[in-house]
Amino acid sequence: MNKDRILKIYSDLDRFFFDLKEIKSDEKMELVDFYASSMLLFSILQRTIDLGEELILELNLNLPDSHRDVFETLAKAKIITKEENEKLKNMVSFRNLIAHQYYEFEKKDIVKICKDLNVITNFVEKSKKQFKKVLK
Repeated sequence: MNKDRILKIYSDLDRFFFDLKEIKSDEKMELVDFYASSMLLFSILQRTIDLGEELILELNLNLPDSHRDVFETLAKAKIITKEENEKLKNMVSFRNLIAHQYYEFEKKDIVKICKDLNVITNFVEKSKKQFKKVLK
């Protein structure tokens, strides 16, 4: 396990969440806030996937074939619930939309993701419990 990599992921997530709170992320957001929120959400979602991959490696689980499979693998191992799995997989879809079809991404998408970010913070806390022994 790469302890430094995991700690960097946690640090990045903390910073990105802090920065996102500083930006107006609702239907009335200005254009600059739209683009800033989009990039921060992309970063949060990517680092969440990275964290899931680290957890899979640490627990010696089957390696996933895709980003969406990361959370399916963790659900099968009972690390996250089925509901969390579905929400996180939906967020991966938003990440892919931002990355590959950004021209279709709209303010309403940002608002929707922001309303569901608690599933990521819950996942981060669960991962910390899994890594607790190693991170000391």
